[in-house]
Amino acid sequence: MATTYDILTLDEARAAVMAPNADYDYQLILMNTAVSQRFDDLCGPVVIQPYVEDYDPSGSVFTLRHRPLASVTYVKEAIFGNVTTLTAESFTTPGGYLWKPVEGVIIRRNQFFDYPFLGRVQVSYTAGRATDTASVPERFKQAAAITLAHIWRSEQGSGNQTFGVAEVPAFGPTFSIPNRALELIASDRLTPGIA
Repeated sequence: MATTYDILTLDEARAAVMAPNADYDYQLILMNTAVSQRFDDLCGPVVIQPYVEDYDPSGSVFTLRHRPLASVTYVKEAIFGNVTTLTAESFTTPGGYLWKPVEGVIIRRNQFFDYPFLGRVQVSYTAGRATDTASVPERFKQAAAITLAHIWRSEQGSGNQTFGVAEVPAFGPTFSIPNRALELIASDRLTPGIA
């Protein structure tokens, strides 16, 4: 069903596929959520979402599973059963960690210097670009609308007046995302193998 993390509102999804009436809403809602989740896979979360994850880092730096980072709530390090909540470093105050939003990394710090993690780490954070569906950047809305319309046409029967002419999908592991949609988000796509 529809989630608060969808890129398009139901009205935007209806407009994208030119749905003749609300009889198609259930299917449209499912497709909209699936398209939104696929864009999250390609680019990291579009609408900001919360995460709590555990890591066993080696060294002083590790990359979180989702980015770009919007905020870090806490970083806890467990060493031999003792859990310490680390404080964030600022430009003027030393702390136990530093976070980089675009790269999605956490760096263990001690007195403004990198310092190795010594135990298991738990991080609570949020990642994404927009606070809600209404504030999603236009390039994502347009790319999602193009993709939704493309999938809708293939499901409903392509080439008729209601659903338009089917577009040839991009080649490779794109899951039927048209090239023109991929071009809109090209600069936002995650590096392959890093998520």
